Amino acid sequence: NQSHGWEEYMWLEHHIKKGEFDAVHWMFQHGYDQNKKTDDQATLMKAAEKSGLPEMIELLISYGVKRLDKI
Repeated sequence: NQSHGWEEYMWLEHHIKKGEFDAVHWMFQHGYDQNKKTDDQATLMKAAEKSGLPEMIELLISYGVKRLDKI
């Protein structure tokens, strides 16, 4: 996997919250660390839960993103 930083996290979080499934697929297919946390403990799963889209939560789970109670 490649090393990805803050900008990539913010980009991916934005697309998760907007329900942009293709962009999320693309990031994971290109090696993004799906369980990365920010310094303030933000996670992609938190972003998915804020999106209100159960399909996005399921997509993240399918890529191995951990549920909040499993982190």
